[in-house]
Amino acid sequence: MTVGWPSVVRNHSPWRPKTRMKHSIPIDLWGFTMTTGTGSTDSAEAAQTTVGQFLQNVSDKAQALANDVLEFVEFLRDRAYKEMREEHLPIRAYLLRQAVPLDTPLVLGGETHRFDAKVMHAAGEEILEVTQAIPKNAHQVRHGLAAGAMTARLRDLERKIVTSFPGPVIDAINKKVAHGYSEPRTLLVAVLGDHTFEDDAIILGWLPAIRQQTTRGNFSAIHLVDIARSKLFQIH
Repeated sequence: MTVGWPSVVRNHSPWRPKTRMKHSIPIDLWGFTMTTGTGSTDSAEAAQTTVGQFLQNVSDKAQALANDVLEFVEFLRDRAYKEMREEHLPIRAYLLRQAVPLDTPLVLGGETHRFDAKVMHAAGEEILEVTQAIPKNAHQVRHGLAAGAMTARLRDLERKIVTSFPGPVIDAINKKVAHGYSEPRTLLVAVLGDHTFEDDAIILGWLPAIRQQTTRGNFSAIHLVDIARSKLFQIH
């Protein structure tokens, strides 16, 4: 199984998971050393690691989820996995596709910081900003898929969500550009494989409309990330 986990439930399996006790996720889940982020003025601590360690830790967790169906269901809906779903997977794709050297220092931010990640290149610091192209009510479909409870209403909603693209990508970019970040940073716009159908032709068909209806703003670059395949498509 690949890292594009949402695709494994695309066939709407009829099983329903057993009730289970909620569990806490240890703070050292990723094996990152907690330290003050380099160059950050935030009072909260950021996780500092290397690109190689980060990629290995995410891959290890991905394999563990691939081998545990019930835990995969938790991944789809539990807030404990929110950071992995929404930040670590797009960052992983960017680091892989840009072939960033494995020994490059990496500082992970998150909700309590003013950045999602900082890649400490030899030539200078690169700030990564991650956002999701998520249509309204998409969480309802995700929860229905995870529970094996796709009703006719949810199937119709799923169809409307798929046909709404590339609108959600355009909206996500324009919202981030309007924020007006002062520091140059790279924007990663994550899209699920369920919405791209893991098909280059579909994504390439979106790009003209996305480029026409968005600007780069203060970002140094903007990429669409197909999460299912860890694949990048440069927009600006």
